[in-house]
Amino acid sequence: CERYSKGVLNCNEAIRICPNLVRAYLYRGCLKYSIRLYDHAINDLTKALQIDPSCSHAYYNRALCYIRRRNLSYALKDFAIVLCLASSIKNSIVNCTNVIHYPSKIIHILSLVLD
Repeated sequence: CERYSKGVLNCNEAIRICPNLVRAYLYRGCLKYSIRLYDHAINDLTKALQIDPSCSHAYYNRALCYIRRRNLSYALKDFAIVLCLASSIKNSIVNCTNVIHYPSKIIHILSLVLD
């Protein structure tokens, strides 16, 4: 836990020096997710998205936070955005299905469409 706290402090310093550094908010959000500060993580990831709305990693990680907060509608919305932004749609589908269990019929239909 100390390691994560130090990482958060490093991100805080990076943000102090460069307030629009997307990576700092992204990393800090991921670190906060790791220590179960989901609401704080969502705030950081949302800030990253305000700076760069095309940051698919921020949407993906924010969706993970929403799942932990049991807000599946927001999680699914963010996963849908990840799918739209991803450079490789098949990889995105694999990543999303590892986290949330889509009904097998939907996965089957998607695999048929993508092949």
